[in-house]
Amino acid sequence: MQGHAFSFRRKERGNALFLILVAVALFAALSYVVMQGGKPAGGLTEKDDQMAAFARLTQFPEAVRTTVDKMLLTGTDISELNFDRNAEGKGAVFQNTRYQNPPLSIGTTADWGFKTHPADGTGWFVAGIGTDEKDGKDVFAYLEGLDQPACEQIKKALGLAASPLTEATTVNLEGKGGSAEDGAGNNDFTFNAHNAAVPPDPQPATCVRNGFKADKTPNYIYYHVIVAK
Repeated sequence: MQGHAFSFRRKERGNALFLILVAVALFAALSYVVMQGGKPAGGLTEKDDQMAAFARLTQFPEAVRTTVDKMLLTGTDISELNFDRNAEGKGAVFQNTRYQNPPLSIGTTADWGFKTHPADGTGWFVAGIGTDEKDGKDVFAYLEGLDQPACEQIKKALGLAASPLTEATTVNLEGKGGSAEDGAGNNDFTFNAHNAAVPPDPQPATCVRNGFKADKTPNYIYYHVIVAK
């Protein structure tokens, strides 16, 4: 009788293991179908690859934002943030997260730029995000040299209407931006197009038309707020 009971329990354990293995296999198959978006075998299309590239583009500065939030919470001052890839020390952002080059397929050879909030009060604004007063200059990532189709795809990846707004005054990302006494507005150190829209539609991350490139074609720029002041 004891031998029969042991044999029965062993069969139960064997059946349970089999059911677990079946469940794992079904979960793996379901995950594969979801990741493929219901497409037939044969891989992703070129359009799918491009959409994935634009999604990755928007995800990188968001990952940087998460890292910076943790740094600020653990004692780094906003004026100490350093986005130089070779920087070391307390404020070195890319000691704490991996730098990612923009995907080649998005149509620009530009590299990521970052604007900080220096202790001297100079800098740039994304209007309508945080305060637009003189102390409200924001920290953000940006990518220049995009064309209109790329700008539209970025906006779609962010869940926004595709048509880019135009900055009435070209934002000049050279130099120090606005002075310690300057506030946000229709000036060359404020991304103001969304805040000036009717009705205002401030966005912490979007793509806008910002003047012209060196070859006289329109210059579209993607910006993504890292710290809103």
